[in-house]
Amino acid sequence: ITFNVVTNTGVHLLVVDASEEGYGSIISNSLDGFYEGRYGVVSRAALQPAGIDLSYFTMIAWAGGNSNPAFYSEEVENLQDYLDGGGNLLLAAHNLGSDIFEAGGQSQFAQSFFNNYLHSSYIADFGGSYILTGFAGDPITDGTVIPLNSVYATRSPDEISVFDAFTTPIVQFGTGPKINSVRADNGNHKVVYFGFALEQFNDLTIADTLVKRSVQWLTEGIVLDNP
Repeated sequence: ITFNVVTNTGVHLLVVDASEEGYGSIISNSLDGFYEGRYGVVSRAALQPAGIDLSYFTMIAWAGGNSNPAFYSEEVENLQDYLDGGGNLLLAAHNLGSDIFEAGGQSQFAQSFFNNYLHSSYIADFGGSYILTGFAGDPITDGTVIPLNSVYATRSPDEISVFDAFTTPIVQFGTGPKINSVRADNGNHKVVYFGFALEQFNDLTIADTLVKRSVQWLTEGIVLDNP
């Protein structure tokens, strides 16, 4: 039997493998290359009991993959409580918006979370290109070319837009203007939301770059202790 145990002593970052395919390892492998804090990895089942206290984690990284449903209601409630308490979230998932907003989707209860916590508005289930690009000068994407592979039967990355004044677009379809990913800072919590899954890269150095820069942006100014 293989299992993970994460304590709340000295663990700064929690990786949640919600892909149910083991793709959380892409984030943990990236962390091993640069991260000076401590992290733990759990399956999505760890966030499904109601009322979990996540406040002791500096940051949560959510590897959503192409999971169906994208969310369970308890997961959303726990993430909302965490962000309300000043948390920092990196979330990467394929078809997240379409599962929340499209007819027949299984996560329609998460529409408020998508708008008010991911700070995004859903536009369509595909933005018209499999080649995405980062915005020049952005601290996370800075012109990075992001080609998506065919790991899934449909590789339709969601088109979104910014929801509020706290939000900055960071990835666009081709040369724009359609948007796929954002970052947001409302003064209480910070979020990086990628509208694609990290396993959709043939070149995983792209994932390494995006994870490293996301962690640096999300935790900027936070001092990590190592008891």
